[in-house]
Amino acid sequence: MKMMHISDLHLGKTVHGFSMLEEQADMLDQIVERVEKNEIEVLLVSGDIYDRSVPPESAVLLLNSFLNRLSGLHVEVFMVGGNHDSAIRLQFGSEFFEQAGIHIVSVYDGTIASCRYKNADIYMIPFIKPSIVRPYFPEEEIRTYEEAMRCVLSTIRLDPQTVHIALVHQFIAGSKTCESETKSVGGIDQISAGLFDMFDYVALGHLHSYQSVR
Repeated sequence: MKMMHISDLHLGKTVHGFSMLEEQADMLDQIVERVEKNEIEVLLVSGDIYDRSVPPESAVLLLNSFLNRLSGLHVEVFMVGGNHDSAIRLQFGSEFFEQAGIHIVSVYDGTIASCRYKNADIYMIPFIKPSIVRPYFPEEEIRTYEEAMRCVLSTIRLDPQTVHIALVHQFIAGSKTCESETKSVGGIDQISAGLFDMFDYVALGHLHSYQSVR
């Protein structure tokens, strides 16, 4: 089984008033070409699909075309929402998309959605912050993003007979960063990589630089 991992497409982004849509369309063309050439079965998309919560129509149409082409190649797509996405808007129609092998989770509702594909259990964790998680853990004192994620992960029960993969869109402490990312004051949004030791692979989003696996 071959998987491909991408994130932070930021479709609809403009730079100094200049639309990046043409370049982004070319980027998606290259992804589809690589998926087809390498016979990829599963595409993991780890958040920030759009650049803002209300994306322009052109960006929505571009994503629609991209997903339609992947579906035509019989690729299973697993996608989570990021901090730039509107959780409700991105997840709209997700129950229908399931029939085409496109799995979208952008709303955290107290449970972690998971899906088994062959011998892999894929856990889909959309962007979370303390205020989102607190209502589901009233007995816990949740002040930081790490405390929130610790509570979220505590609800997962892994099957020892499968491979465990997580899609996560968060700021992981110690990761390589670049100037295009927005950082919080005091680093309150940073989460320790050690929290994810239970997984065999964590498909990260949010950080825009390549990372070295340790």
